[in-house]
Amino acid sequence: MSIAEDLQQVEISIESAKAAISKRDAIYRLYKNKDFKQVITQGLFVEDAARWVTLKAVPTQYSDENQAGILRSIDSIGTLQLYLETKVQIANQMERALEADEQTRDELMAEDV
Repeated sequence: MSIAEDLQQVEISIESAKAAISKRDAIYRLYKNKDFKQVITQGLFVEDAARWVTLKAVPTQYSDENQAGILRSIDSIGTLQLYLETKVQIANQMERALEADEQTRDELMAEDV
């Protein structure tokens, strides 16, 4: 691979890391937002999750159809939580790699001169 191709790959990696970090920072802002806390963090992740789990044990909800619907609702809550957590974790990893990528870019640019 040429220096120009290596440099292009490093630039793509840097931009991907910056985009992931930007998304993570947006998630952090959401977590700090009082409305997000009320509706999502407390309302969905805590209150609704507990309600669905409790509802799963109610005898009138024992039909296969009701149980499947309850499980879909529980799974959807978990999916959203996992999505947010995964985006944060990926960005944290990319943030650590960003410094190395920027250093590599600088070295490649110095070689190219």
